Formats: sequence, structure tokens, C-alpha cells
Amino acid sequence: MGTNEHPGKGQGGRENNRFSESPTSFELATNPLLDEFAEFLRAKPKNFNEIIEQIIHQEARPRNRVIEPNKARGILAEVYTRYRLMEFARNRDIVVDPIPHSAVVDHFIFKKSIEGGMRVLDIDKIGELKPEYPQFDEYDALMVASGLPVAIEVKSGTKGKTNGFASATNLRTVSRKLKYIKNYFKTDKFGYMAVSLPERVNDSNSTNIDKFKKRGGIVVALPITSPELDTYAGRLLSQNDQYRKSKSQIIK
Repeated sequence: MGTNEHPGKGQGGRENNRFSESPTSFELATNPLLDEFAEFLRAKPKNFNEIIEQIIHQEARPRNRVIEPNKARGILAEVYTRYRLMEFARNRDIVVDPIPHSAVVDHFIFKKSIEGGMRVLDIDKIGELKPEYPQFDEYDALMVASGLPVAIEVKSGTKGKTNGFASATNLRTVSRKLKYIKNYFKTDKFGYMAVSLPERVNDSNSTNIDKFKKRGGIVVALPITSPELDTYAGRLLSQNDQYRKSKSQIIK
């Protein structure tokens, strides 16, 4: 899911000091449960097609939203990752969504996103909440695995592009994203999982990915190729269009 770089100045040109601080110090770590989840997410489940069909059906219909063509791939990848996380977390020492909706830390407030992730917003402007509301960052999923806070970033990219995933594994990006949750969890130690497609994960030319893995970051390739995701995204868009048209006819 895309994120907006936080500005150096607030509205009216005033200096916004909470965004000009130095990068957050952090330690990337893992544990057996998190490693087990990574393997679980890499594996293709026997009911994969059934899961995808369920996701397409549920995401095409709710909230009367119009799914933009350039967002369909990301929606599918993020919701699939979350589906598998919820499935894995059952009866395990895992807390999914450990930060409550509307939790406040310092000058930030956390709000759930449509796909189930968490947005970081400016508490000073909470009264101005609207579609174009300024957003500082977003987490595709958060969990605590055996006591270790974990952030999950999902990047599906577009055909022929790998820079999105390389950027997600950039250590400065990781530092920026962790600073918003650092004070909530009161720790410098986090698990950080970067999820993408096999074509992106296997990009041997990315120094960012190599540095991320050496630092302790976890990289996961979903069991779906880019052409396959394009096909599913096309079906999601088609069903979303059909649903909106049928609903408008009923209203008329």
C-alpha cells in the first residue's frame, strides 16, 4: 500500500518538528513463531483458488467503493496476506491488530484502513477528517508474535516495475515507519516483514533488499506470479463494476 512522505512543514509554513527528527534507532529481530508464519505465507494452500474467489467476492461488493484499476493488484495482495495471517494466528501466541482503532501516541492517532491495515494521522487535525485527510504513513498489517511487535508491508507493484518493493526494504523507510509505533510498544526491537511477488523478491540487483535481509528483515514471496495477479485483478474490477451497476439499477 502506498504511503505519503511526511512533510517538513505543517500547514501555513510552520515548522513541523515531529517530522524533522533523525531516523529512529531500531533492531530487527525474529523468533520461531514469526519464522513459521513466513513459511506459512510462502506456501500455496490447497484451497488457494477458493481463498482468492472469496477475496474477490468480498472486496468487489462492500462500501460502494469504486476500485481504481491501479489499486486492484494491491488490494488483492494485501487482503490475501491478511487472510493468511488471521488463519495462522488461530490458537497461536499471536495478537493481530494490537494497536486499537483511534489509539493516540504523542501527536499521532491510529485509524483502521478499509483493507484492514492501520493509518497514522495527525491528532492536531483530527477534526478535519475527510477523504483527502493528510496521512503520514500506513501499515498493511501489525501483529505481536510471542511478544515481538511485527510490521508487515505488502508491495504488489505493477508489471515491469520493482522499485516499489526495493523502496519498502530501504532501511530509511523501515526506520520512518517504525518510529510511529515505537512509543506505543515501548521497545526498539521489532520484526519487519516485506511481502511481494516472486518476481520482485528475486530481484538480485537490489542492494536495498540485501541490506534489509542482512539487518534482520524478513522477505516473503507470495505464491502467485505477476501475470496471475493481473488476471485476478481484472476479475476483481469486473465484479466491482457489475455490482455497482446492478445496485444502481435496483435503486432506480
